[in-house]
Amino acid sequence: MIENFSTKLSDNLSGFLNANLRARVVSALVLAPLALGAVWLGGWVFALVVLAAMAVALGEWLGLTAPRLTLRGKAVVFAALAFVFLVAGLIDSGLAAALSVGVAVVLAFYDGEGDAFAPRITRDSLWVAAGVPYLALSGLSLILLRNDGSYGLASVVYLLVVVWGMDSGGYLAGRLIGGPKLLPYISPKKTWAGLIGGMALATVLGYVTLYGFGLALNWSGVLVAPALAVIAQAGDFFESWVKRRAGAKDSGSLIPGHGGLLDRIDGLLFAALALAAFSFGD
Repeated sequence: MIENFSTKLSDNLSGFLNANLRARVVSALVLAPLALGAVWLGGWVFALVVLAAMAVALGEWLGLTAPRLTLRGKAVVFAALAFVFLVAGLIDSGLAAALSVGVAVVLAFYDGEGDAFAPRITRDSLWVAAGVPYLALSGLSLILLRNDGSYGLASVVYLLVVVWGMDSGGYLAGRLIGGPKLLPYISPKKTWAGLIGGMALATVLGYVTLYGFGLALNWSGVLVAPALAVIAQAGDFFESWVKRRAGAKDSGSLIPGHGGLLDRIDGLLFAALALAAFSFGD
């Protein structure tokens, strides 16, 4: 039995050390410092980076959910997202969050194939509409977390490290150990070993990050990381479900080894919303 496991692990390791992994590592080495630099600067720099990222992600979302939407139709959806962030910057984030839902209700009557409003909601128009609150609420959560005067920098770095830990730990454990699949009808490659490995690495890295910022730790603080890791995995599954519905392997081809930007931040979108709700829920 041990010999069989050793052989399987060796085979998985040889398959793991491939060109895709090298592309992922190079992409991470380029993108991680850029992301952390924007987080460090904070303020309008971070807000503009988040807005740009959400705009790119919205383009990929529309490519997956409404590929026949005209250029004018896409412009309407992009304008709606920009309007939500503009309200957040000039007036109030809470109002902007509510507005994103209201905008989605209006866009639900927007023809997912054409560029005009219709008297009824269609399946395509629902997918178009869902993209605005999906990205706006997550983007606003990131900005709110960073703007916190006491723990803004620590919160966003912690969030990124936990999500990256979940992604890296899940990838490593899933490729090296394999085993039973988690939700094969949504994401055929995700395994229980990957989930557990990702949670473990996210917890360790989250603990180290909090310790590095000199923050006091208690049981609730320790348990936040694995909870966020599971939520990030749920975000990954959500996007996998959207891609499966669209018959696409990736949301785009922007990032070598990862596909589109949405493929890279799907877990972060869910986790950011959860951490903001946890942090500002009182």
